[in-house]
Amino acid sequence: IHVFRKEDKLRKFRRDSSFYWDGRWEVFEFDDLARETRYRTSSGTRSLRKYDSKKRLIENYLTNGKGDTLISEQYFWGSERLVRMIENGLERKYIYGKNSLDTIRVIPSDHGVRSHSGYDGSVGKIPSENDPMYKFFALDPYKYTKHESDDDESDNSTYNVFALFKLPSEGLPNFFCKEIRTTHGMPPVECIRYTRKYVSQRANIRYPYPHKNGLFIYGEADSELPKKINCKCIDGKFYIDYKHKPINEYIQVVMSGWRYNNAENTWMESCWMQNELQSTYNHETFHIDNMRKAADVFYLKFFKEEPFDTEKECLRKGEEQLFLLELAWGLWYQDEKKHGGDRWENKVYGEYREGIRCTN
Repeated sequence: IHVFRKEDKLRKFRRDSSFYWDGRWEVFEFDDLARETRYRTSSGTRSLRKYDSKKRLIENYLTNGKGDTLISEQYFWGSERLVRMIENGLERKYIYGKNSLDTIRVIPSDHGVRSHSGYDGSVGKIPSENDPMYKFFALDPYKYTKHESDDDESDNSTYNVFALFKLPSEGLPNFFCKEIRTTHGMPPVECIRYTRKYVSQRANIRYPYPHKNGLFIYGEADSELPKKINCKCIDGKFYIDYKHKPINEYIQVVMSGWRYNNAENTWMESCWMQNELQSTYNHETFHIDNMRKAADVFYLKFFKEEPFDTEKECLRKGEEQLFLLELAWGLWYQDEKKHGGDRWENKVYGEYREGIRCTN
């Protein structure tokens, strides 16, 4: 990999380019004056994000190499709160209570938006403006979720942002899971099979369950970059200490899917075959591997091992570099979740599964 950077400090413009051994390339552009970030790849992927003066996301677009629009979003803010968004033409409104312990209402519900479980019906899931994690939420509301710390070496400034991304796993255990051939070094796999009662209480009869954008979800995989910066003192100088390896990795495989049968007026379950479950697992491991590689590349792009005279200056510079890293990660991440780019090797997600009638 070859990494190049061009920077115009007067115009507050920066371009980072990466060229890979197999001919692929990707370019990130950060335009502070225009308050925009852009992302382009050799496969034709293009992404644009715009921010307001408070560095809050206001527009987000993603197109693939064919020119198809995969993501089109506008965000509207009021009194530091997200009050409205428009996703691919669909408008959602956010209604808050008097304090953070009141339930948030989203109309219509935002459950299942991209890789996010949604804010509708949650309590305290959207941080207040005085929360140290508010800046990460404002950068990308549907990549962020807040939770308690799980880092043994940290205080509450470290967040496990995936606690609410996962598919809800209430339901029945399934014996097929133990027969999935797992890959060494990957996170443990969780297998999910939902009960009829669970589905009937939560699902919309117009869509299969579980689903995103009307299509079955066969599995999920995710990870996150740490959001904590430290500085270490070596021979009287301070150096940024950032552990960039992805955290909170997980893989989930869905055992079956549910559709509403209008003729019988009930939900019907279809089970996926063992080879399909294995394909789903293999597919999710590619996501984890891609995220690990991307974390290494982004660390090379945005972090420099330079000495600082004071810890304060070191932490300030570290926060600036982490901010750029988060901007770039957000652009790359949404392309990855949409299975974009010519790096992708396993297309199982594009296959439609009819399944077989479940017998147990």
